[in-house]
Formats: sequence, structure tokens, C-alpha cells
Amino acid sequence: MLEKETLEKAILAELGRVARRRAKREAEIEEGKHAEQYRQMGELILGNRGQIERGSTQIAVADWFGRGEEVTIPLRPDLGPVENAQRYFRRWKKASKAGQILLLLLRRDGEEEEWLSALQGKVAAVETPEEVASLAEALVKRGYRSQRLVRKVGSPVKVSRRPKGVKVYEDFAGFRVLVGTGAQGNETILRELSSPDDIWLHTRGARGAHAIIKTNRQPDRVSLEAIQKVAALAAYFSDERGAGTVAVDYTLRKYVRKVKGGNPGMARYERGKTVLVKPLDRPPTAALPGLSAQSPAEEEAPH
Repeated sequence: MLEKETLEKAILAELGRVARRRAKREAEIEEGKHAEQYRQMGELILGNRGQIERGSTQIAVADWFGRGEEVTIPLRPDLGPVENAQRYFRRWKKASKAGQILLLLLRRDGEEEEWLSALQGKVAAVETPEEVASLAEALVKRGYRSQRLVRKVGSPVKVSRRPKGVKVYEDFAGFRVLVGTGAQGNETILRELSSPDDIWLHTRGARGAHAIIKTNRQPDRVSLEAIQKVAALAAYFSDERGAGTVAVDYTLRKYVRKVKGGNPGMARYERGKTVLVKPLDRPPTAALPGLSAQSPAEEEAPH
């Protein structure tokens, strides 16, 4: 039986992880504030390009953006003045975009801290083992898989053997593959049947299935060929089924988030890559009607 103290320690551990992740992102955001300097360097190079000879490794010019004091700007000797300026502009744009993504992730870290803190308060108030078990299940359904919790709870999440709107292929392209055939099925896959290191796929810009490749915590072993085959399967279960070529995006499940306040199955994702595939001509015949939430090898996976 799961003890209240064990659950409290598990929540404290997760709060610590989120706090460390947030601190790291805050430091990266602070460092990214220097991105504006890249733009200024590019402008200064363009404004003084007549003074720069190809092969120069640096240029010393008056800083128009500061107090007019001289500033030294490193240059690539194999590039001309315009190319060197464009190089700094690209660095500026990249740093600015990274900062925007970090701000989004930082907000999500804040939301996770609030959720975990609220759960911590609920645990403090419960008295019965049944209440403790219920809150532990809520923690695991949220995606947390601490070893401390798993050892006590065992198989923490129990779901129907026949989840509605989910097809399961035990050996498709060499992997267990889940496909949602409706909004609720997509929601079930996203929130209950997938792990952070699984690979998530969806047809870009079209309504359709979420697909999951179960990786058993080893996403690197999934080849591009396997991803393309599952992408063709996902494309079949989309509005683009009749198209000749379809763009399918994929990323790790941990980079997919449900749209707050959105309808079932609506999600946002980051770090996506794209493959172009031809949808399958017909659906596979080896689909099973349902599955358990975790395979035995995945139940002890730390979050």
C-alpha cells in the first residue's frame, strides 16, 4: 500500500526537478538578452563596409548604439562585409527566436509548479489510503514516473483494455504503434497511453490521427524508414488520405502539449521535424482493439 509520506516525497522530488529546469531556462533567457548586440554589430559592419577589406579578422568602429566609443567586432576573414553582417543578423534572429521559445517553456514550468504545489496541499489534507492512491494516480497520469512512486504503486495507471477510438498495431515497422481514430482517441493516446520518449506523429495542417511509436525509452533506435512508414499510416487516417504526397510532422511525445481549453485531441508541439510520404492505400489489418497503459518494461521508467 502506498504511504502518504512516500507520495509527498515523490511530489517534492518533482518540484525540485521543475525548479532546477526553470532556473536553467531563466539563465538562458538572461544570456539571450545579448541577442540585440548581434543586430547592432551587423548594422555597424554595413555602415562601415567601405573600410573593411576581405581577409580582415576584425574591425574597430565608433559604436552608434552606445556612447560613440570605439567597439571591436570580430569578422570571418573568408567573408566579405555584407556576408559578415548577414552572419550577425542570422545569429540575432536565432537568439531572438530561442528566447521566445524559452519564455513559453518557462510559463509551462510555472504551470507545472502550481499544479504540483496544489497536489501537495491535497496530499497533506487526505487521511485514507484510498485517497492517497487516487492522488498518486493523478500524478502518474500527468506524466510523472518517479522510481520512488513506481516501486510502491507497481503498475500505477489502469485503463480500459479497449480504449475508444484507438487502434493498436503490435508490430508495425518493427514497433508497437498506436493510432487515434477520433478526437477522443487522440486525447487518450496523448494523455494516457504514451510516454515522454515515445515518438508522436500528425499530418501537418490537416485533421487526422495522432500516431505514437512506442520506443521503450529508446527513441534513437527508431530509424527514419520506420518513421516514414508510420507517417504513411497516420496520413491514411487523416483528411489528406487521397493526396499524392503528404507532410507529416513528428517529435518526441514530451514536446507535445494539449491546447489549454481546447477540444479533445487538440495539441501544440515543438522541435518538430517533417517527412513527406504517400498515404497508405488501405489500412493495415493487424489492428488490435485496445491495450494497457504501459508495457511492463516501461512501468519503471523514470520521468
